[in-house]
Amino acid sequence: MIRYLPLLLFLGFALWRCDSTKENQTTYHTHKLDTVPYSESVQVGDMLYISGQIANVDDDYNKIVDGGIRAQVNQTMKNIQNILKKHNATMDDIVKCTCILANGDDWGPMSEEYVKYFESHKPARTTFGGAELGDGILVEIECIAKL
Repeated sequence: MIRYLPLLLFLGFALWRCDSTKENQTTYHTHKLDTVPYSESVQVGDMLYISGQIANVDDDYNKIVDGGIRAQVNQTMKNIQNILKKHNATMDDIVKCTCILANGDDWGPMSEEYVKYFESHKPARTTFGGAELGDGILVEIECIAKL
């Protein structure tokens, strides 16, 4: 048994190195729209970084839901849920969000809708307002999830 110890140690180290390489593997998940200059999400090991989502419908950035900040937060969160589903994940897997508001005064209504999507926990969050998000866009939310 002792004479096989170096071989066993070598094989153990080799397997460990292969496994740790997978942990750091990066996969870029392209966006459905060829016109956008970024990935929809990027997976690094078991972490998923979701690009900022807005309240667009049907992957068409020219179709923003009507109804003000509450409606836009709900559509944005649904868009995030759809991306998570592609990775067999849920809102429970989100650990951090960054929320960007066109109008900082929308913080209260945005938060009231946002928390409805996090029943089991509240991820770390940063929110800031006064951003120029585009015509009719009131909110953009990006997330980090642990898969």
